Amino acid sequence: MSMRNGVALFTSVCLLLLCSLTVFAQSQTTGSVEGVVKDSNGAVVVGAEVVVTSKATGDERRAMTSESGAYAVPLLSPGSYRIQINAGGFRQVAFEDVARLDY
Repeated sequence: MSMRNGVALFTSVCLLLLCSLTVFAQSQTTGSVEGVVKDSNGAVVVGAEVVVTSKATGDERRAMTSESGAYAVPLLSPGSYRIQINAGGFRQVAFEDVARLDY
């Protein structure tokens, strides 16, 4: 995979994550991360593994992208998370300090 494709994948996923984060009211204690993984040509990436890790506890939640490239990781406690995306033929992409949900 070329560096250009990796940068395009990183940019696409980053924008999707930023658009898909859910912010909840103070009375709620969970949130979710969801999005669609696409390659540099805009084609969805099927079967990519998405790993969401709590920076505070180290707990990991895993999801796979569907046939439409979509994924969802629900019921996340408030906090800061690291999101890592792995897909065959692509370089690994990671996002630090994502989805800070505060009471």
